[in-house]
Amino acid sequence: MEYKSRPDGMFANVNSFIEFLYKKEMKVKNLHTKKLTVNDWSPCSYNDETMDDNVWEYYFEKIEFNNDIKINKSKCDGIIHKKKEFTLRDKRVIKRIIKKYIKLKPHILTKIKDFKNKNFNNKKILGVHFRGAGTSRRTKREVTNIMKKIKVNEFELPFEIYFKFVDNFLKNHKNYKILICSDSKKVVDRFFKRYKNRCIKYDATISDFGELHNRGGIKYMKRGLPQNKGIKFSRYKLGEDALIEAHLLSATDFFIHGRSSLSNFVLCNKPKLKSIYVFKDVPIA
Repeated sequence: MEYKSRPDGMFANVNSFIEFLYKKEMKVKNLHTKKLTVNDWSPCSYNDETMDDNVWEYYFEKIEFNNDIKINKSKCDGIIHKKKEFTLRDKRVIKRIIKKYIKLKPHILTKIKDFKNKNFNNKKILGVHFRGAGTSRRTKREVTNIMKKIKVNEFELPFEIYFKFVDNFLKNHKNYKILICSDSKKVVDRFFKRYKNRCIKYDATISDFGELHNRGGIKYMKRGLPQNKGIKFSRYKLGEDALIEAHLLSATDFFIHGRSSLSNFVLCNKPKLKSIYVFKDVPIA
């Protein structure tokens, strides 16, 4: 059978593929099984017009599958992709899959190593992942359910909630630096304004609104969301930046995050990473 990615963000695709590989490893019963012949990532949002369609191998080492290995077909939505919370066992199972199959290319590993050597050595790092307004409808549901007094309209961001958790953490951890990762320049700028030289960032491709990867479904296919109209960027670099930030967040000492596929990957890539989910008490439909 052929594995085909989706026109979604990097970690929606990575996590779905991890789920796919997990089903293969576990040989789950009662699922249709066929041989995997093609790992096709050409439909994903990082297919760069200046490069070929082999998007998986932009970033990852080629996976060699034996012809006699059967792959279990799944909806790819279980163990990591849509999960809200993980047990340590969950994380360890997924980490084994990541280590075995999801291997970054050497040039990306070098960039991660160089950033860590420059910014992480002999320092304690608080990682924060805070998505921009592109996910605001989901964020609005989460925030208004638990913080009735905070008014969040479609394009506002819940800074007060994140700042509360970050401030409380820093009160007891005064020597920590903050690695802020976001797809939104507004988020990164607000963190630097509030925490000044305690903040560090990777030079990632971002926009004010965020969601640069989002081509907006059929309505906005090929031209992207209207909020990002006119912004020119490398789709290859956009994907590389997401991978680098996720691995940098995995190397931090504590992690504060909302709900996202990238955060799920980070939590499983470093199973014992201590973390706070800022909307923990909110049931998500």
